[in-house]
Amino acid sequence: MSLKEKFDSLHTKYYQNSVVLQRFVKVFSLDVLVRASNFLLLPVYLKLMSKEEFGLFTYLYLLIQIFSLILNFGLYLSQTKLYHDYNVEERKSLLFTINVLLISGLTLILVPTYFLKLDVTIIHLLITNPINYESYRLPLFLALIVSVYSMMLYTYFITSENVKRYQLYNLVKLVIVNGAVIYLLVTSDIDSVMIRIAYGYLFELAILIIFSFVYFKNMKPVFNKAMAMKAIKIGAPAMITSLVGLIYNFSDKFILEKFGTFSDLAVYNLGFTIAGIILVIFTSFQTVYLPIFFKEKDLIKNFYKTREIGFKMSAIFIGLAIGIFLVVKSLFEINIIDIKYGSVLLILPIMLASQIFQANIQLFSNFITYFEVVYVGTLIVFVFSGVNILFNLYLIPKYGITGAAFSVMLVSLLTFLTYYVYAKYKSKTEAIKIETNK
Repeated sequence: MSLKEKFDSLHTKYYQNSVVLQRFVKVFSLDVLVRASNFLLLPVYLKLMSKEEFGLFTYLYLLIQIFSLILNFGLYLSQTKLYHDYNVEERKSLLFTINVLLISGLTLILVPTYFLKLDVTIIHLLITNPINYESYRLPLFLALIVSVYSMMLYTYFITSENVKRYQLYNLVKLVIVNGAVIYLLVTSDIDSVMIRIAYGYLFELAILIIFSFVYFKNMKPVFNKAMAMKAIKIGAPAMITSLVGLIYNFSDKFILEKFGTFSDLAVYNLGFTIAGIILVIFTSFQTVYLPIFFKEKDLIKNFYKTREIGFKMSAIFIGLAIGIFLVVKSLFEINIIDIKYGSVLLILPIMLASQIFQANIQLFSNFITYFEVVYVGTLIVFVFSGVNILFNLYLIPKYGITGAAFSVMLVSLLTFLTYYVYAKYKSKTEAIKIETNK
């Protein structure tokens, strides 16, 4: 069979005895329950917070997530990619080396930022509507650090195939963090945004420290320069991509905040959170799929496995999106969600479609790391960040949250098509090179 015939036929031979599916089922049941709690608890938080407070919190929370991804320096990817390249003893040095790099990078950036108050300038640039930033400043730094290390711990548990500990970590966070925050919201007169950021992340920090013992226990205090260079080679381009992705993923909220209010952001981010259920489910799958994806050395087989997964996943998500919309609509009808957020129903279908495209983007962007051409991902994100800004500047002033949602959907579709075409092209050309060199 020729290479072309092999490439064209393997799409019918995909995971008949799926290891991915088996691992996904193990993680999915609890992981999605934990992640979906953000949706299940939404009516509670919407009742306990004003519309403006909810809008401000979701805006700050998004900033925490975006900057924590940047300040991870792409090392969570280095950890996932390199872990299986070494034996048991070497992995201990790898984990230590990566964490030394991470601590050094965080110290070099966060310490001068805090004492020189560079963050104040950044916040004034990102937020037009008045807020008392000084009161949130220290909790936001705490939240950033906790988010960075949570990401490292998550990827370690999954990469080392310690699914049970991963599930337990999620379950404990779900019960303790949300329980404590809701209790304080009900009984305390403290600013609700402060409660969710400061106290929420304090409880998460305590849980993180407890569960990190097993992580640090599997480190050997030997810094390996060769491993460090490999980690930087993978992580640095990923960090740059995340930095560019700040514009790609944030420009809609940024421009909406400039032309609107925190109430507009509350409705828009409510839709974003609800539609995010789709990405939550995909993230659970991606978590267990990545180690297996990187282990697969047959380039053609890997592409067709991924394409098959993408087709089936999209079909399932379309059905799920319809179900989500109907459930949310019924929640308004029985007054579980306050009618003041009713305009979210106008943008929810658009946002659900965007999330399906986003899931496919993440699925096919795995090839960028697989082929160690992260700069390609950076270039794609850079180009479409510009497109996204243009769409947002045109649509948001005219159509508000609807314009923002439509802009995101268009850019997500175009980005997905670009990643798909590149993944197919790169898989085929690299496979031909390997075959030629035999």
